[in-house]
Amino acid sequence: MDEQTARAWLDALANAWRAQDADAMAALFTEDATDQVDPFQSPVRGRENLRQGFAWWMRGQRDIRMSVENVDVIGNRFYAQVDANWFGVPNGGQVRERGLLVCDMEGGKARVMREFWKTLKG
Repeated sequence: MDEQTARAWLDALANAWRAQDADAMAALFTEDATDQVDPFQSPVRGRENLRQGFAWWMRGQRDIRMSVENVDVIGNRFYAQVDANWFGVPNGGQVRERGLLVCDMEGGKARVMREFWKTLKG
C-alpha cells in the first residue's frame, strides 16, 4: 500500500460520512473488521455491527467537515492525522475533533481500525 491508496480510502470515508451513508462507510471495511475507539472497551466487531454503530453515531450531525493532514504508511498499515468538525442537532453545538486513525488494510478495505480523538465542543 502507498500514501495515495490510503488517502483514497480516507476520502471515501469522508464522503460517506458527509453523506451520512452508513452503508457506504461500512463497505470500506472487511466482513470481519474491528473498530476500536476506546482502548478500555472491546472493539466493535463485524461489518454489520460497524454499520449500525456508524448509523447511530452520525444521526443528528450536520455540516460535516473532515480533512486529512499527515499520512504515513508502513506495509499494510497507515496512520492518518484527521481534523473534523460538525454541528450537532438538535442543540446546534459545534463539535471539533483532532485525531489519529490507524488502519490495517486488506484487499483495499480496512480490517482493523483504531481511533484516538481529542474532542472540543463549542
